Amino acid sequence: MRIDPYSSAARHLLWADWQAAAATQQTLRLYALLDHAFHHGKRHRLTTLGRWLSLYAGQPGATPEISPLLQHLAQPGDPLPALAVQLLEQTCGQPSLSFLASPLSAEQLQQHFAHYADVTILPERTRYLLRYADTRILPQLLLALDAPQQAELLAPIHTWWYFDRAGQIQSITGSNQARIARQGLTLGEAQSGALLDSSYPDTLAHSLRQMHSLAGHLPAQPAALHALSQRLYREALGQGLLEHPDILGYAAARLEPAAVGQPGKQDTHE
Repeated sequence: MRIDPYSSAARHLLWADWQAAAATQQTLRLYALLDHAFHHGKRHRLTTLGRWLSLYAGQPGATPEISPLLQHLAQPGDPLPALAVQLLEQTCGQPSLSFLASPLSAEQLQQHFAHYADVTILPERTRYLLRYADTRILPQLLLALDAPQQAELLAPIHTWWYFDRAGQIQSITGSNQARIARQGLTLGEAQSGALLDSSYPDTLAHSLRQMHSLAGHLPAQPAALHALSQRLYREALGQGLLEHPDILGYAAARLEPAAVGQPGKQDTHE
């Protein structure tokens, strides 16, 4: 699911914030972090824009086309690079671009994020690729982490800028330390459940978009659609519905024009 287009002031806010940080610490470097899974189609690849480091390097099947990619953009005192403008233009509306300020080199950050290529889920110890570069997932991931886990992830980060669902730039403050993570990430059952719960409205919104009966009756803006999907999901849970077909049927029945005045109607579109 997409996000709203970046706000018109996003570039200026980002650059002003970066310059303020760099003015106080001359060792900082500015990086672009790209979730290239959103741009792997032949016409949309961004791997040709500069020298990227793959942060899933060494993971089975994780090619640069689907990997988070890191690239050094600027040092204190540098002008706004043309590459930053290109990236902002070509990712607008996609939850795929964020920026990092860190005292570490790109290679050191690559070693740091190697610990976050996947996540272990307890109690089964199942392992999954971790999509931290997806800007819809990043804030929810940070909410799910406990304090030591969050501190470990953000240790080498001065500031992490990302675009929220409304296209507004947000910032996360890290510890700004010259050290990298020491171990992989493990999430308990409650933590992984919270992450899955926070991502489900995107799944529901995508399914609603596929329903021809709802064409023209859903918000056009992604952020508004997500808010609607999130509300309907909570309502469905309140009705004791837990499976996707049931939740989707409930949401569709609440939205379809034919269901107006029929609050009890259930639709079971897949």
